[in-house]
Amino acid sequence: MREWGLPSSGYGKPGQTGVRRTIAEAMRRRVDFGEHEETAVESPDALDAVIAAFGGIAARQGLPPAQAGQDGWIAVDTRPLG
Repeated sequence: MREWGLPSSGYGKPGQTGVRRTIAEAMRRRVDFGEHEETAVESPDALDAVIAAFGGIAARQGLPPAQAGQDGWIAVDTRPLG
């Protein structure tokens, strides 16, 4: 998410729906949430599931991992969202 200029922390608590909404709105350029966008905004776990899919896609495409942080290595799709 840092690669896309989006908040990569501070969206997991119940009162942080505004941050999750910002992330979901930015991701709309690549994800058709359809009727499930509010679920992603209301549930950090649901939003994380969508975000994790991008790591899987990047790994499958052989894209290099981002620099390891506290969460470890993960392949990253560095193409802009838009």
